[in-house]
Amino acid sequence: MPGTIRRVTAVATACVAATSAALLSTAPASAAGGWDITPGGNFTATASPWQATDAGTGGTLSCSSLILRGQLLSGVAPTSAIGEFTGATFSNCSGGGGAFPLSLSLTGVPWGISATGYDQASGTVSGTIGGLGVHLSGTCIADIGGATPTAAGVSFTYRNATHILTIGAAGDLHVWNVTGLCLGLLDSGDSIAAEAFDVEPPQNIVPAG
Repeated sequence: MPGTIRRVTAVATACVAATSAALLSTAPASAAGGWDITPGGNFTATASPWQATDAGTGGTLSCSSLILRGQLLSGVAPTSAIGEFTGATFSNCSGGGGAFPLSLSLTGVPWGISATGYDQASGTVSGTIGGLGVHLSGTCIADIGGATPTAAGVSFTYRNATHILTIGAAGDLHVWNVTGLCLGLLDSGDSIAAEAFDVEPPQNIVPAG
C-alpha cells in the first residue's frame, strides 16, 4: 500500500487461528494486572487508501481514506477495557472498483476496546472491539459486522513497534443484510478481509507491572 500505511499479520483474539498460532504461542491469555498505556488519550487510526475484499465473491469495497477516531485510557487500565472508538470519516467510497458509489457510516458507536492477550516477543496486543458495525448505503446496501448478525465483537491486533492496528483479520469480520443492486459484489455471510490502520499518535500498550 502506498504512503505510510503498513501491513502486519493479524492474529485471533481468544481462539488462535491455525495460521497465526506461531505468533501468539507464547502469549498469556490475559493481563491479570491490567494494562499500561502510553500516552493514551485521543487517537486516530488511518488507512489511506482503505480496501476490503469479500472472500466469497472477490468483490472489493474501497475508500480513498478511512479515519477511525477513538480514545484510550492513559496510564494503567485496571481491567481489559482500555478505550473505545467514537467515530469515523470516510472519503470517496465505492464498490467493484468504482462501479458502485457508496456511503459508509458507523453503527453501534461507541465501540468498546478490550485487550485480552499479549505476545511479548512481537509486542503485539490482541483483543476485541465490541459492537463494531458499518452500514453501506447506495445502489448496494449491506452491513459489516461480526461472525454472526448479532455477534458482540470483532477481533483486533495492535503491534507497538509499528503502531499498526488490524481489525477482523482472524476471519470474524463478515458482511450481512445484502440487498439492492450489488450484482455479485457481496454475499451475506461472507468473511471480509480489510486493510490495516496506522495509529497516531503511536501508542504503547503492555501488561501492567
